Amino acid sequence: MDDRRTRDTVLTTIEKIFLLQDIEFLSQASADHLALLADLFEEKTIPAGRYLFRAGTPGSTFYLLLEGRVQLERGGVAGEVLERGPVNLWACLSGRPGTVAAKCVTECRLLVMPSEDLIDSLTTEPGLSLAILKYHAQAHGV
Repeated sequence: MDDRRTRDTVLTTIEKIFLLQDIEFLSQASADHLALLADLFEEKTIPAGRYLFRAGTPGSTFYLLLEGRVQLERGGVAGEVLERGPVNLWACLSGRPGTVAAKCVTECRLLVMPSEDLIDSLTTEPGLSLAILKYHAQAHGV
């Protein structure tokens, strides 16, 4: 069995919590919220060159990029390169097809969860929703 696949299947909840603590996107989240998310996330390693999703597809999966680089594309034009943090959040929350594609430029290590789980977490845990909104407000200078 491939070492990456073994690592993917044995990552514990505690290990995921430690990973989540280091993600700026979740810097305002409480330990309880991180534990909740850790239980929902699954770790994946995606090879370079593979698309996480393409433009026009519904936001069915939320990605949290831990390692590697993901390039966003709009209309076939290369855009921003992400190196850590959330990918596809707004498409997951809106329920609408996304307007960008996301391609792994390098091998990427991600935590992934179905958008339904993300939405359930945010609706049942208003404190988590507020923590994420606070992060975005600070990140955008509000």
